[in-house]
Amino acid sequence: MADKANYEWQKCAKELKVADMQDGMGSLLLIPAEQTKINRTFKAQISDSIFTDVDGIDVIVSLNIDQDGFLYELDVWKMNYERVISFAGLNQ
Repeated sequence: MADKANYEWQKCAKELKVADMQDGMGSLLLIPAEQTKINRTFKAQISDSIFTDVDGIDVIVSLNIDQDGFLYELDVWKMNYERVISFAGLNQ
């Protein structure tokens, strides 16, 4: 997914903290050390991928940036709203 994104990776080169968004599917909040705003908002999707989980259900994974162009979230959506069993299919 990172290869597909047209993104200036040096914007988050120092440190990237990750927090579980607790959405039940495995989405992650991405917090670059350079981003100090508390109230961040979604700006755009910069990359996405679809794969099939081991139970045969499709999963869409999107890499998003915030209003200032910093990495914002790795959004995971499994089409039956259940937690992803394995991300192994993402690399295929």
